[in-house]
Amino acid sequence: MSIRDISAILKEEEARRQKNKQQEISSKAYKLFSEGKRPVEVAIILNLREPEVIKLYREYWKLRGLDKLNYIYKEINGKIWIVLKLYKELIKKRRMSIEQVVNAVEIAIHKLPYMESLYEQVGEQVDKI
Repeated sequence: MSIRDISAILKEEEARRQKNKQQEISSKAYKLFSEGKRPVEVAIILNLREPEVIKLYREYWKLRGLDKLNYIYKEINGKIWIVLKLYKELIKKRRMSIEQVVNAVEIAIHKLPYMESLYEQVGEQVDKI
């Protein structure tokens, strides 16, 4: 065998090992996520950097059928506090159902501009009086 042939075999073997290692890491990460570990905990346990852990976490979401969370996260440009505030202030604090929140938002979208114009009109009439 030539050195070139040996080098090619070694590169092939290294690629195979790397692939197996990556599959092993992803399996361990999925298991940790399923046990309720947070991404930072998984990063520490598996000695991974943030981009890789986030990628694995999003894959885990897809496996669990939760990939809509990732879609929403991207849609709101990572400003998850908006959703959390909606949840805390309306659903938890005021004990509203999701249907009630949806109805309130629908009313706000369609009726609020009209109510604001009525308020301005009343304000103008009060100023005239």
